Amino acid sequence: MWRALALQSTSLRLYDTTTRGLRTRLTPISKLPLKALYVQQLRKDLAESAGIFVVQAANWNEREYAAARSKLKRQKVIVRHVKNTLMRLALEETSWRSLMPVFVGPNDVIFISNADQAPVVSRTLLGLPDCLVTAASLGDTLLDLQDIKQLAKIEDKTQVFVGSLCFVLT
Repeated sequence: MWRALALQSTSLRLYDTTTRGLRTRLTPISKLPLKALYVQQLRKDLAESAGIFVVQAANWNEREYAAARSKLKRQKVIVRHVKNTLMRLALEETSWRSLMPVFVGPNDVIFISNADQAPVVSRTLLGLPDCLVTAASLGDTLLDLQDIKQLAKIEDKTQVFVGSLCFVLT
């Protein structure tokens, strides 16, 4: 008979509906069963991916959002709409922890399994209306908007130089 009233940084403030009394039970978010499983799945996706794109899609209507997800899933990438707090928990133990401040507002995360998918995903994202790519990373290299635009221009069987890394796309 507990109902969530407010979510605070690492504790959940609960309301007891039977006695109408306000109680606070300190429960770390990662300890809640379903949320812990979700964080575990996000960590698995991060470990298996070669890169990620973070997209803020606050201005999309339902039809545009469904079309965008469909286009991206055709590229055989994983697209997840994430809760910011849970994504930050998943990022804590990875090399992408510098992306943690990006997770504010409604975000989707696109996990790519290899560097070959990066140019196609970049072209798809830049071609979508009202799509704002807030962050991207290939390996341990953070990409800025110029790097993402450069990736979008690349055709198959070329070498990609991003920062100090070289990706050979086949």
